[in-house]
Amino acid sequence: ARLICLTVAFFCAGVSSLRISEGIVGKYGLRPEDVKVLRYRGHGCPGATHIEAKDGRVFTQTYDDTWSEELNQEIQFRCKICADGTGEQADIACGDAWIGADGYAYAEHDGWNSIIARTEAGDRLLLEMEAAGAIATAPNTTDDLGRMQPHQVERKRAVLARLAGLALRLQPRPRYAGFRLVANAWTGGEMFWENLRATFRRVGRGGKQRDLS
Repeated sequence: ARLICLTVAFFCAGVSSLRISEGIVGKYGLRPEDVKVLRYRGHGCPGATHIEAKDGRVFTQTYDDTWSEELNQEIQFRCKICADGTGEQADIACGDAWIGADGYAYAEHDGWNSIIARTEAGDRLLLEMEAAGAIATAPNTTDDLGRMQPHQVERKRAVLARLAGLALRLQPRPRYAGFRLVANAWTGGEMFWENLRATFRRVGRGGKQRDLS
């Protein structure tokens, strides 16, 4: 507490496999060593993927092409059993704020973000920033966040089942406290058994956790 006055987290949907990124640049005839810049987002909101080759050629593709169709296809298994994709342990958490059927943005927009103050320190900082004109805020609701980040809701409901699948296969797994995993699994209904069976089958095929996607 003496050295760290505030913590800030972002909403994380998971980390994709490196080979997916290699495949993205490979579509444009590039090897990883040919790439000078690979920016998954930016230059707008959500912003196109920007690839710049060392020879000066530039390639772009939409956020939807990159995230919905490619990066999302192979998220690391460790991310699938993470109980804190929305920065619950931070003073302030930030994330994308768009509403779509699947939580993805299909067009550029004004660039609003969700901001959650989870502690008194975080709330105090946000109020100070707003008073100073550094940020502008508007009310948001839990239901809105669920529509903006449906994959976070689904993952939170699935974590306990996936951990149970690992336990049945006698695999190592993280231990969590304070994340309401039982309550969230209950709201997931039949998803619990579906995720447990899926994890059990994946591990049963002989793959180690790092190989599961």
